[in-house]
Amino acid sequence: MDTHSDTGVVKSWLKLTLGEEHCVEKVEMRYEGSSRYWTCTQQYCSHCEGYFCNLYSLTVSMRLGESSTLPAASDCKNGNTVILEKIDRFLNLINPYTLTVKELLVFGKRGKDDLRFEFEKYPYYILL
Repeated sequence: MDTHSDTGVVKSWLKLTLGEEHCVEKVEMRYEGSSRYWTCTQQYCSHCEGYFCNLYSLTVSMRLGESSTLPAASDCKNGNTVILEKIDRFLNLINPYTLTVKELLVFGKRGKDDLRFEFEKYPYYILL
Protein backbone atom coordinates (compact mmCIF):
# COMPACT_ATOMS: atom_id res chain seq x y z
CA MET A 1 0.00 0.00 0.00
CA ASP A 2 1.26 3.47 -0.85
CA THR A 3 0.98 6.40 1.52
CA HIS A 4 0.98 9.87 0.10
CA SER A 5 0.44 13.46 1.08
CA ASP A 6 -1.41 15.64 -1.40
CA THR A 7 -1.74 19.12 0.02
CA GLY A 8 -2.56 21.24 -3.00
CA VAL A 9 -0.53 24.42 -3.30
CA VAL A 10 1.30 24.12 0.02
CA LYS A 11 4.22 21.82 0.86
CA SER A 12 3.76 18.06 0.67
CA TRP A 13 5.28 16.28 3.65
CA LEU A 14 5.32 13.13 5.74
CA LYS A 15 6.00 13.25 9.48
CA LEU A 16 7.16 10.14 11.34
CA THR A 17 7.10 10.35 15.13
CA LEU A 18 9.39 7.81 16.77
CA GLY A 19 8.37 6.32 20.10
CA GLU A 20 11.43 7.71 21.85
CA GLU A 21 14.59 9.64 21.09
CA HIS A 22 17.18 8.02 18.84
CA CYS A 23 20.46 9.03 17.28
CA VAL A 24 19.50 8.74 13.59
CA GLU A 25 22.36 7.77 11.26
CA LYS A 26 20.56 7.22 7.97
CA VAL A 27 17.07 7.41 6.49
CA GLU A 28 16.20 5.55 3.29
CA MET A 29 13.14 6.25 1.13
CA ARG A 30 12.02 3.61 -1.38
CA TYR A 31 9.39 3.89 -4.08
CA GLU A 32 8.84 1.95 -7.33
CA GLY A 33 12.35 0.52 -7.59
CA SER A 34 14.13 3.78 -6.86
CA SER A 35 15.88 4.57 -3.62
CA ARG A 36 17.41 7.61 -2.01
CA TYR A 37 19.00 7.96 1.37
CA TRP A 38 20.15 10.71 3.69
CA THR A 39 23.12 10.37 6.01
CA CYS A 40 23.15 12.37 9.21
CA THR A 41 25.72 14.27 11.21
CA GLN A 42 25.37 15.78 14.66
CA GLN A 43 23.61 18.83 13.17
CA TYR A 44 21.85 17.82 9.92
CA CYS A 45 20.57 15.03 7.70
CA SER A 46 21.14 16.95 4.50
CA HIS A 47 23.53 14.72 2.51
CA CYS A 48 21.34 12.77 0.08
CA GLU A 49 22.33 10.15 -2.48
CA GLY A 50 20.07 8.55 -5.04
CA TYR A 51 17.46 9.28 -7.65
CA PHE A 52 16.14 12.91 -7.68
CA CYS A 53 17.47 13.93 -4.26
CA ASN A 54 16.91 17.57 -5.16
CA LEU A 55 13.13 17.01 -4.96
CA TYR A 56 13.22 16.25 -1.23
CA SER A 57 14.36 17.53 2.14
CA LEU A 58 14.73 15.46 5.32
CA THR A 59 14.84 16.77 8.89
CA VAL A 60 15.40 14.94 12.18
CA SER A 61 14.46 16.87 15.31
CA MET A 62 12.92 16.71 18.77
CA ARG A 63 9.19 17.36 19.16
CA LEU A 64 8.36 20.95 20.05
CA GLY A 65 9.16 21.69 23.69
CA GLU A 66 11.32 18.58 24.19
CA SER A 67 15.09 18.52 24.65
CA SER A 68 17.59 15.84 23.72
CA THR A 69 18.66 13.52 26.53
CA LEU A 70 21.24 11.51 24.55
CA PRO A 71 24.88 12.52 24.31
CA ALA A 72 25.81 14.21 21.02
CA ALA A 73 27.61 12.06 18.44
CA SER A 74 29.28 13.28 15.25
CA ASP A 75 27.85 10.52 13.03
CA CYS A 76 24.14 10.84 13.85
CA LYS A 77 21.40 13.35 14.70
CA ASN A 78 19.47 13.07 17.97
CA GLY A 79 15.71 13.30 17.61
CA ASN A 80 12.30 11.70 17.93
CA THR A 81 10.71 13.10 14.76
CA VAL A 82 11.57 12.59 11.08
CA ILE A 83 10.02 14.92 8.48
CA LEU A 84 10.29 14.26 4.74
CA GLU A 85 9.26 17.18 2.51
CA LYS A 86 8.87 17.51 -1.23
CA ILE A 87 10.61 20.80 -2.02
CA ASP A 88 10.90 21.03 -5.81
CA ARG A 89 7.64 20.57 -7.67
CA PHE A 90 8.86 21.79 -11.06
CA LEU A 91 10.83 18.63 -11.84
CA ASN A 92 7.86 16.38 -11.14
CA LEU A 93 5.15 17.54 -13.54
CA ILE A 94 2.97 14.42 -13.31
CA ASN A 95 2.09 14.82 -9.61
CA PRO A 96 3.74 18.10 -8.56
CA TYR A 97 1.97 18.33 -5.18
CA THR A 98 2.00 14.66 -4.20
CA LEU A 99 4.60 12.95 -2.02
CA THR A 100 4.42 9.15 -2.38
CA VAL A 101 6.48 6.75 -0.28
CA LYS A 102 6.49 2.94 -0.38
CA GLU A 103 9.03 2.33 2.43
CA LEU A 104 10.78 4.64 4.84
CA LEU A 105 13.65 3.01 6.75
CA VAL A 106 15.24 4.80 9.69
CA PHE A 107 18.60 3.52 10.93
CA GLY A 108 20.03 4.68 14.22
CA LYS A 109 21.21 4.07 17.74
CA ARG A 110 19.27 4.07 20.98
CA GLY A 111 20.96 4.78 24.30
CA LYS A 112 20.72 2.24 27.10
CA ASP A 113 19.82 3.27 30.64
CA ASP A 114 23.30 3.09 32.08
CA LEU A 115 25.94 5.69 32.84
CA ARG A 116 28.20 4.70 29.94
CA PHE A 117 25.58 5.57 27.29
CA GLU A 118 26.32 2.49 25.26
CA PHE A 119 24.42 2.26 22.03
CA GLU A 120 22.71 -0.57 20.28
CA LYS A 121 22.18 -0.37 16.52
CA TYR A 122 18.95 -1.36 14.84
CA PRO A 123 16.79 -0.24 11.93
CA TYR A 124 13.17 0.89 12.04
CA TYR A 125 11.27 -0.55 9.11
CA ILE A 126 8.30 1.60 8.33
CA LEU A 127 6.16 -0.09 5.69
CA LEU A 128 3.51 2.30 4.48
